[in-house]
Order: sequence, then structure tokens, then C-alpha cells
Amino acid sequence: MNPHYEQAMNILVLCWKPRRSVVRTHDNHLFSFRRYGKGNRFYYFNCKNTGRLPAGLANIPFDAVIFHYTFLALRFDQPSFWAMYKRIKPVLQGLQGVKVIIPHDEYVYTRSLWTLIRDCGVQRVYSSCFPPDCDVIFPAGETGQKNLCHPVFTGYIDPATLRWVEKRRAKSPRKDIDVGYRAGSANYIFGFHGQLKTDLANAFRARLPQHPHLKEDVKLTYMDSFRNTITGSAWFDFLLRCRAALGCLGGSSILDPDGEIRARTLAYVRAHPGASREEIAQACYQGGEGVIQTRILGPRVFECAMTHTCQLLVEGDYFGVLEPNVDYIPIKKDFSNLDEVMDLVERDPAYCEKIAEQCYEHVVASGKYSYEKFVEEVLCDLRALVGQRAGPGPGGPLAVSLGFYRIKGCYMAQEAARVILRKARTAARRLYGGLRGLLASAAKACMPKTYARLRAAYRARKKR
Repeated sequence: MNPHYEQAMNILVLCWKPRRSVVRTHDNHLFSFRRYGKGNRFYYFNCKNTGRLPAGLANIPFDAVIFHYTFLALRFDQPSFWAMYKRIKPVLQGLQGVKVIIPHDEYVYTRSLWTLIRDCGVQRVYSSCFPPDCDVIFPAGETGQKNLCHPVFTGYIDPATLRWVEKRRAKSPRKDIDVGYRAGSANYIFGFHGQLKTDLANAFRARLPQHPHLKEDVKLTYMDSFRNTITGSAWFDFLLRCRAALGCLGGSSILDPDGEIRARTLAYVRAHPGASREEIAQACYQGGEGVIQTRILGPRVFECAMTHTCQLLVEGDYFGVLEPNVDYIPIKKDFSNLDEVMDLVERDPAYCEKIAEQCYEHVVASGKYSYEKFVEEVLCDLRALVGQRAGPGPGGPLAVSLGFYRIKGCYMAQEAARVILRKARTAARRLYGGLRGLLASAAKACMPKTYARLRAAYRARKKR
């Protein structure tokens, strides 16, 4: 049944959002519930500052609680996450309603997710991992739950962003880059499959001397800097300039519950920059390579489709979204046909344009992969979990709204007061330091002998 015509649900969304987000996809995903969850009420609580949660949230009769991936991403700073979790665990456990999580990169720091699922009684994981890997990544022995996962993608097409892209495309129709690409230098932290993005960029660049007329902008990005990184609106401007873009499925072939493999691999690669993949696997993975085979279709596939950019993708299962030689030009996994693909892009731009237009029609114009469809799917599943519990609750929806915004207002006022107090203390320390230096300079200039005697006495007392 369409969730739009049933009893409205009151849903709390726990998230983490900095003041300025440089990645448009994050905001589109986070606020898609409010934009497209027609007839339901969503209450967003941003745990951005000190990681505190007001205890009063546990008294509000929510029908469901969504732990958004922006909140769950805090686990990548493990010491801070566990300190925060210890503080807010009683409140999380006390929250009313069905609890669900939407994680990303669930194959790393997974123990944090296991703990949250077990402690808070999470009933559903909207996961982008490979379905056969679900029971490996979220085993019942760790989570206390079976059949947790419901498959979703990591991103979808936002109608507002699509309209913006179409206007932008009309103003700059010229595509002056033959092949574009950006990918993170993985350093084998996600296993052999996670290294595929990096290997693809390196293989392409190695073949460039044989294609001197190909205009390319293919670069790797790095964890410790913003070099070569493109974010926000500039990313869509970049894609609009590209006739074709490289790509492959994301994901991982190792499960790293505590981040130990990640840390060990990064340290080993820094110490042995020329090490082969076999040496890295033997030294760092300890038999963990191939434990999972998670392949993830990321939002870049949809972004390229929106900008009418022909996709040159490493062959694989694209979950029925894309078909080879129809929606994308396939590259073999061993890159054996990469030269042929580069030749094709160089000599037959009309064919690339045809592939891009077919992809646009099947993926974008069809409307099958919009955030509206995503929200509808999640709400249908969520309503089945909530069952007969959904409803106005004691005091009706007004009581929920007034209770939430009263608590949120008090929380924001307290956080603002903390910020003001912290800034006031910093200003006072600076003022004191400035006045102290000014007085010392004046004393040294006007009474040099007295100043020297007092200074010597102060140093002698400090030594004792």
C-alpha cells in the first residue's frame, strides 16, 4: 500500500551535518525524507558539536528512529566515537519507536555498527553491500538479529539537482575533455577489489603515450590532502565538460570490523611503497582477502547519466541499472581492451554520445532511480516494521512537535552558550596576555633596574 495514504508517522532522524557541506550528495540523501516523505513528519537532530543528546528525546513518542549515515560516519574517528557513544548510549537505548540504520562503508569499523544494533535493538539495516555478504557483515552472533538487511543504493537522482544540471548544461554545452576521472588512492585498505579504482586510473595513464591526441583529466585524490579533489557544484561542471568518464563498482573484498587491517595496510604501504599486492595481502590481510565480495553502485553512475557523460566502466554486475554496450562501454577487468576503448572515444564521438543518451533515457528519464522512489521504498518497509504503532500518540502530532522543538531549542541554546563561553574565555586569556605583555614592556622601559630585579627574583622562585 502507498505510504502516502496511511497514518502519518513521526520519525526522528539522527544525523551529523557541519555548517557547510561540500558534498551535494550528502545533503540530497539526508533531506530526501523531508522532501519526498509525503504525509509523514520528520524531525532532524544534528549531533554536530559535542556529541550530546538531550535525555528528553526519550520521552517523545516517535514511531521510528533513523540513524543516518552522516551520524554513523563518526565511527571513522574511533576514539571520539566511543567517547561520544558512552555519553549518549542511555538516551539512544531509551528512544521510542522502531530503530533503523542507513550505513555507508559498512565493511570497515563494523564493530561500531554491531554494538549500536545490539544495544539499541535496531531492526533494519538499509545496506548497500552485496546481498550475499549481508550475513557475513552483520552476523546474528554479533548483532543479535537475523534478516536485518534491506538493499538500497548509496545515492539516487535528486530532481532539484537534475533541474540545476540541465540549466547548467544549456549554458555550457561544449565538452572539451575527452575522458575525465577522479578516484581516491586506496592503498589496498579495502582489499584487491577496493584497489580497482586506483588500478584503473594507473592503467589509463600508462597507455596515454599511445594516444597523444586524447584530451584527458584523469587524476587520483589522496586522504591527507585536497589535491585533485573536486566537490560541490564544481564536480558537476567537471562532468559537463567530459565526453566520457572512467568508472567501476565500489566496495571491498575484506571485512575490517575494528579498522586494524586499514591501519596495518597504510603503515605497511608507507614503509614499503614498491610492495606487490601479494606481499601486501600476506603482510596485512591475514587471510581476510575475499571474505566478502561487496560491489557497490555509487552515485557517480547517476551523476554521469544526469550530465549526458558517456561512461567507460569496468565490466561487472550493475544491479540491472546499466547494460553493457547500451548504457556504458565495458572495460575488461584485466584492462586488456582499454586501448581499444580509448581509440573508440578518440575516433567515434558520435557513438559515445549515443551511449550517453541511451543511459540518460534508461536511468534518468525513466524516473526509476530518484530519491522519491528511494524514500517511498524505505517508508513502505518501515511502516511494515512499525505496524499498528504508527499514529498521533498521546496528545497528537502537536505534542510530538512541541516536545521535540522545545528540547531542540533548549539544546541549541545550551550549545550556543557553551560556544559563547568558550570564545569569551579565549578572548579573556588573550586580553590578559596582551595587558601583561604591555605592562611588562612599560615597566622594562621606565624602571629597568627594578624590572630586572623582580624578573630575577621570579625566576629564582620558579626554579625552587
